[in-house]
Order: sequence, then structure tokens, then C-alpha cells
Amino acid sequence: MFLRIQTRIIVLTTLITAAFVAILHVHMWQQKEQALALVRERKQEQAVLFQRAVDVLGKSLRTYAYDYSYWDEMLNFVKAPELDQEWAYQNITTSLPTYGAQYAWVYYTDYSLHFAVGLGSDSIQGDLPIPLDSLKLLTQTERFPRIFVRVQKVLLEICGA
Repeated sequence: MFLRIQTRIIVLTTLITAAFVAILHVHMWQQKEQALALVRERKQEQAVLFQRAVDVLGKSLRTYAYDYSYWDEMLNFVKAPELDQEWAYQNITTSLPTYGAQYAWVYYTDYSLHFAVGLGSDSIQGDLPIPLDSLKLLTQTERFPRIFVRVQKVLLEICGA
């Protein structure tokens, strides 16, 4: 009879220990899943906030491209190469800070550069810092293209019309 009670106690202790380990394992798994869900939620929130910040910060640049694309004098400037650079300075260069822009490029319809200006000492000289084929593709597929380009250590947002 003594062995039977001892065996019962061992079996009962083993079952209690196994149940405790199983419950502990399930609890740890649930905690891990909750932590992963929080991480996923946090990443999603950060992505949404980042997108909102990019949209807010780039809104004035998109407005600049949009507003100037419908301006008759700008159209005349593009159509008439004889218009002097003074007009461009007064109407394009001076408007850059108003819209929070640092650079402006004006191209003819054949994608040759008509006018370019940049503010600051790190100004990009000449053409847009993207390949001509990419520029053609962007302007043919979208009316108001918006891209981001890395130039040296700077990320540029480029909006076109």
C-alpha cells in the first residue's frame, strides 16, 4: 500500500509540474504574441505618421508646381526663349522661399533645359539630378509627378508639372 501512495504522489506531482510548465509556456507564448502585435502596430503608426509628415512638408512644393503650371506668363516664358533671365529671376528665383523650395528647373517640351536656379551654397548645377529617360517617362505617365532622389547625402523631393 505504501508504494501505491508513493506512486500516486509522484504521478500527481509530475502532472502538476507538467500542467504548470504547459500553462507557463502558453502564457509566455501569449506575451510574445502581444509584444509582436505591439511592435507591428507601432511600426504601422510610425509609417502613417511619416507619410503624413512627408505629405505636409511637400504640400507647398506640390502647390508651387501646380500653380506655376497654369500661369500664362510661365507658359509664355517656356514658349519664348527670348524672354530674358531677369523675368525668370523676378518670378521664379524670388518665389522659391515662399514655397519652401530650394531649386527650380524649367524645361522646353523637347526636354532641353531652359532655366535652372538653386538657392544656397550646395546648389545643384545644370539639369535635374535624374536621367532624361526617367524625366520623360515621369512626365508622360503623370501630369504632376512627384519623386524623391538622393543627391550626394541629400534627399530631394522633386515635383513637376
